[in-house]
Amino acid sequence: CFCQAWSATGGTLKSRTATIELAYLDKIFEWEPLKTDSIINKSAELRCRPPGGNPYPKVTWLKDNQPVEINRNGRLILSNENSLLIAQIKKSDAGNYTCVASNIAGSYSSEPAELIVHDDRGWSEWQAFSECKGIPCSIGRQRRLRMCLNPPTITNKPSCDGDQVQERECSVPCQKSLSSQPTGSNCLCKRLHS
Repeated sequence: CFCQAWSATGGTLKSRTATIELAYLDKIFEWEPLKTDSIINKSAELRCRPPGGNPYPKVTWLKDNQPVEINRNGRLILSNENSLLIAQIKKSDAGNYTCVASNIAGSYSSEPAELIVHDDRGWSEWQAFSECKGIPCSIGRQRRLRMCLNPPTITNKPSCDGDQVQERECSVPCQKSLSSQPTGSNCLCKRLHS
């Protein structure tokens, strides 16, 4: 379409052609944030993919129904994919987070997702080393384990820094003699007469 204006003196002006597009915003989010566990001084990611819309919706976040102040160089960052990234988690970051998608057609909010913040409990004590395994009278291996006491990450990986398994070399003992006699051989022979 275009606009045309004219005056009483007979002059006319015509605008450039314009296209009219219908603005809309779908109701269903492509990806809503999920309940997340994190640990003090670690990071967390709350994912959100807004519903389809024209124009593409802008995403903002609420924490406990209050706007989250996004700081590009700070602890709270909005990723290019609209995820809320929280660095150096604090106890005060715990709460219910809501993703809000809006454009000129309207606004929709996701279901709230709880962020639970735990103290960093780290690792358990190491278990005792296993028995030395290998070929007798040679160098073998022993191992021991410890458990991460923090809750697992969203990908179900331990959320502790460091190794869960420790291995070391050891000397595999030689097999013990089955009798208490000194080693060696002893033969008794009888002469047979023909």
